[in-house]
Amino acid sequence: MSPLIRLSIFIICFFWGYGYSVQAQSTIGVNQNPKSSVDPIATTWADMTVRIMTKAPKNTPTYGSRAIGYLGLTMYETVVYASRKHRSVIRILSDTISLPKPDFKKSYCWELALNAGQAYMLKALYAYTDKTEPIDSLANAIHQQYAAQLSPEVVERSEQFGRAVATKIYEWSKSDGGMKAIYAISLKTMSGLRVLAYGFLL
Repeated sequence: MSPLIRLSIFIICFFWGYGYSVQAQSTIGVNQNPKSSVDPIATTWADMTVRIMTKAPKNTPTYGSRAIGYLGLTMYETVVYASRKHRSVIRILSDTISLPKPDFKKSYCWELALNAGQAYMLKALYAYTDKTEPIDSLANAIHQQYAAQLSPEVVERSEQFGRAVATKIYEWSKSDGGMKAIYAISLKTMSGLRVLAYGFLL
């Protein structure tokens, strides 16, 4: 699959993943009736993504679009099993990757799965900024909010699932060449005028 086609699909996945996530609902147990919406978690992480991206150096439109695609895919895949109607889309994107699946006999908190997945992926994509404290703070706040209401086993299982999905997607993301992109700013003289040239060195 060409990088351009993959990027286009990923951008669609972001809006698909975000749209589905705000409709998906938490369930203490796979495929049981949901109790509460994950809408606040999804929108909060979307806001954090914008905050990190807009302040990150070396964040070109191309790198930012790529990041949004992987974050959206991760968001979708960490909550998709909360629904009987929706299915994983990872095999549409690649036949070489297999994502973890939940244990359908055990209980999960999908808010915590989404929270763990977004925290891992956003930190992985923007670790080079050395300014990931807001990500940790948000992840911890959401963890504390839900962990107080659940058994330690459900909390650990849910967060492990979210991180496992994000880890697989992040490792797979390295195959598209985007991780090797270097944002370059150079000053050049053209007709006596100094201009900024922006670009990727692959």
